[in-house]
Amino acid sequence: MAITAARECTWTIATNANWMSISGNRSGQGEATIAYNVAANPAPAPRSGTISVGAQTVQVSQAAAPCQFSLSRTQDAISSSGGRLSFDVSTMNGCGWTAASTVSWIDVRGQSGNASGTVTLTVESNSGGQRVGRVNAGGQSYTVTQAAATSGPSPTPSPSPGPSPVPPPAPGDRVFLAGAIFNVSGRCPDVTFTISDTTVVADRSTDYRKSDCGDLKEGRTAAVEGVTIATGVVRAMTIVVEKKEEKDSANP
Repeated sequence: MAITAARECTWTIATNANWMSISGNRSGQGEATIAYNVAANPAPAPRSGTISVGAQTVQVSQAAAPCQFSLSRTQDAISSSGGRLSFDVSTMNGCGWTAASTVSWIDVRGQSGNASGTVTLTVESNSGGQRVGRVNAGGQSYTVTQAAATSGPSPTPSPSPGPSPVPPPAPGDRVFLAGAIFNVSGRCPDVTFTISDTTVVADRSTDYRKSDCGDLKEGRTAAVEGVTIATGVVRAMTIVVEKKEEKDSANP
C-alpha cells in the first residue's frame, strides 16, 4: 500500500482486524510503501477490516472459504433382512448440506445439517435379488449393497446323510480367509475383492500389515481377518498381501 504525504508530515498505520498484519515499520514520515499480510479465511462467510493511516482508512474485504464435504464411509453391504447403517458428514461450521436417498427402500434420518453430522439409514428387508441404492449427502455419494432374499425351504435330507457342512458364519462373526485375490474393484481406500468365493470389503478403517491398499492386485495371495456383515460378505479388519517382488528377493 502506497502512502503519499509531504516530507515533513509524520504518520502511523494500524489495522482493526487480527487476520491482517502490517509488515515493517508502523510509523514514518513522508511518502512510503507499506506491505501487509492477509491470513486465509477459515469460515464459509466473507469478512472485512480496515487499515488506518492517520485519518485515512482503507477497507479490505475477503471472500468466504469454500464449503467442502467428505464422508466417513462411501459404501456398505447389508443382509437381505435389512437394518440400520450410518455414516458421518464432515465439513466446516456454517456449511449447509442435505442427505437424500435415490431409492424407496432406504429411509434417511438426519437429512440436513449446517456443520459436521451423522446420517442414519434404515434399510427395508429384501424379498428379491441383490440390489444397490445410493444416498447423496453434501454432493458426495454413499452406496448400499443389499444381499438377495434367502432361497426357499431346504430339501429333505436323505435317510443316511453324510457329515453336515459347516454353516456359514453369522453376521458379526470373526473370520479368517487366505488365498488368491480376484475380482478387484473400487478405488483405495474403498476396495472390494474376492477370496475363495467370499466377497471382502476394505475401507479406510482396514489395517494393512506389511502392505498397503495398492497391493490388492489380481492373482496375488492375501490373508484377511474380518467380520461378516452379510451372507458371503466380510468387512476386512486386517489384510496382509504377499507381494511377488518380496518372494523373488527372498529366493534369488
